Amino acid sequence: MGSIIVNSTPNWAEEPHLCHNNLDVLAGYVNDEILNTVVDQVYNPHEAERAIAHVISEKRIGSTIITFR
Repeated sequence: MGSIIVNSTPNWAEEPHLCHNNLDVLAGYVNDEILNTVVDQVYNPHEAERAIAHVISEKRIGSTIITFR
């Protein structure tokens, strides 16, 4: 099953519900296991500066997590 997510600029004056609708669609994809998250890197709190550098770099491919466990 293929899915297309369109990147568009919402018109908040005319379509205030646009963001809510997109989030509902994305949540449905996650719940139906069509869309999965990709964890790119996991850092400890003492590595916060390194984590931020990774987030703003072009090397990131998914979510960057700072774990407090």
